[in-house]
Amino acid sequence: MKISARTQSIGVALYSLPFLAVIALSLFFVWAGDHEMVVAGAALLPAVLYFLGVRWCHYVVGVFAAIGFLAATMIPLTSPVMNRGRYFWVIWTPIWLLFAFSALVSFVPVRQKNQIGDGPG
Repeated sequence: MKISARTQSIGVALYSLPFLAVIALSLFFVWAGDHEMVVAGAALLPAVLYFLGVRWCHYVVGVFAAIGFLAATMIPLTSPVMNRGRYFWVIWTPIWLLFAFSALVSFVPVRQKNQIGDGPG
């Protein structure tokens, strides 16, 4: 299975959405502290480098996305007594899917465009 470079770019962009949301929400609300901003900055660095042309950073994005995927999987399962609220799964499921897609496309090889003479026939 191979994916296009555009699909990989979409995966990296989707990976960065939750961290960009933390930064954007911290501009309007004061709930994000120093630790959240450091984590968001460290998580966004490989995505920014990827879009600036450092192509091997998609592996770093994939590792961070896999960690996010595992955290998004384990947190709801390990704390069943947590007061989840009415919209917990409406918010949690897209984040889980986002990290799953980003982790998957970060490690799948990118399909190269056919050059003259490379194709069959």
